[in-house]
This record gives sequence, C-alpha cells and structure tokens, in this order.
Amino acid sequence: ENPDKQMLTHNRDIFISNNGLVTYLHSQNGPTGIYVLDLKDNSTTKMPSIGRVEKVQISKNGQQIVFSSNTSSELYIYDLAKRRMIKLPTYDDSTFRAFAISEDGTKVAYVRSMHENAYLFHIEVVDLKSEKIMHLYQIDEVGSRILDLELSDNQVIITHRRSTTNFITKVNLTTKIAS
Repeated sequence: ENPDKQMLTHNRDIFISNNGLVTYLHSQNGPTGIYVLDLKDNSTTKMPSIGRVEKVQISKNGQQIVFSSNTSSELYIYDLAKRRMIKLPTYDDSTFRAFAISEDGTKVAYVRSMHENAYLFHIEVVDLKSEKIMHLYQIDEVGSRILDLELSDNQVIITHRRSTTNFITKVNLTTKIAS
C-alpha cells in the first residue's frame, strides 16, 4: 500500500513546509523511514536515513530535513537541494527528546537528556554555518517532561510539564555565548 494514502492515520511526526512539502515517518514491513510528500504533484519520496529514525522535521522553507536516530543517538540534517546528509555536532550518549529548525534553516535547537539521567534536559542550539553549539538552558526536575520546542530567529521556546502543571520557558539567543 502506498504510504502517502495512510499518512494522516498511521504515521507520526508530520510537518508541513511553506512550499508544500510534508515530512512524516512511516514503517512498512521494516524499519521506520522518512518520507516526503509533495502536495503540488502528490508524489512521495523515501529519503535516505541512518539507523532507526525516531523523529523528523522539515524546515519552514522546505530546504532541510532534521532527524534523529536512536540506534546511534545522533542528529542529522539532510539538505534537499544539495542531496547531502550531515551529522550535526552533539554530545555522545544522548537521547533527543525534541528538536526544531529555524525558519531560515540556519539553526537547529534540540533538547537532549543523558541515558543515565532522564530528568536532566539540556537545551542547545547548533549554528549550521559555524557548527558551534550554544548551551542555552537546563531543566533538572524529577518528573519533568518536554512537550514542545520552537525556534525563531532570536529565541527558543520550551514547553514542559512537571506533575500536572505546564511551563513555558523563553530563552533569548542573543544573550548566550557560543562554545
């Protein structure tokens, strides 16, 4: 069965770019794959990936796809125009809880936790041009859960839950120093 016909009911991590490209994860008789549906011509393309893909997102401009692989605990970006995959600089032994790509496709924000401490969340941003990592914020509260992450040109918005209360934390990018 064609995976685009099942997209809205059987798939996850569905994102739509401003130019009509839809990314989603789909598993059909094998490992989960990344698919791109072009709404203009209704064509579906399976994208290259590494390991078992856990999360995927497309940039608003439709130029880059970011995805994480749980078999290697790594974060990748695939440039659609150049047909090139790049492993993003991150830290070893991490699990990616959420990530977001900026509208212009120049930065990726992510929330990671170390395998041995699932309630310590590090929020960081990678500048794709310089490949520098900015350490923005840390959440260290037992029982916390990351709900959402958004990235604009100048701030990261983290929505997280502790117990039954939701919190929204905004961190300005211009006040942080790249390491």
